[in-house]
Amino acid sequence: MKLFTLFIASALVASFAFDAVSQEVSPASGLDAPAPPSFVEFLKSTVGVDRKITFSRLSGFSSLEIQRLAHIASNLEKIINGSEITDLLSQHRVVPYKTAVSFWDINSPLELTWRDAWAITMKANWDMEYEGYSSWRSTVGYTYANVKWIRLNKSHSNFRHDHLIAQNFCHEFGGHKRGFRHSSKNDKFRPYSYPYALGKICADLYLKHFKPWKK
Repeated sequence: MKLFTLFIASALVASFAFDAVSQEVSPASGLDAPAPPSFVEFLKSTVGVDRKITFSRLSGFSSLEIQRLAHIASNLEKIINGSEITDLLSQHRVVPYKTAVSFWDINSPLELTWRDAWAITMKANWDMEYEGYSSWRSTVGYTYANVKWIRLNKSHSNFRHDHLIAQNFCHEFGGHKRGFRHSSKNDKFRPYSYPYALGKICADLYLKHFKPWKK
């Protein structure tokens, strides 16, 4: 009996681990369940609250790269606290698969609008921990569920563009580190998952409002 209990516990723990680029997400179920009062109050509490973007750790980057990342984060902070991003997210229709939440403290799966998902993203300041690395692989960056750090591939072509680094901040931290996942399959649905769509919106707004960083 103890062995069986241990097996079940291990399986549950393992089910919460995910790779930012390789986790399959099942469609949400139980969508008719009403939102718990605590969640409704939480959504109200995030409205109009500005959040800071900071780095608790930056490793594997040169001093100039650190200056550039801090500059991009400062510009992105203006975007996430603005009205344009919430307006753009509000235009998306509800699709449970696209808003799957993995680490939110709600017992029942909920049908979230993307604006609700954004409220979860903005539940606290963005205190990010980034590690730079170099690889010939096509992955821009990645993280795991049980760690704080996010790894950013400096050899990837995206690293040369400020708006695409801002996109990575939003995808990895605003999406994955707030509990949202996407399919591991590189299919037509993946770009419309919350992490990918949020990253794209952030990149578009960054490109619209800010010029490239110059040392």
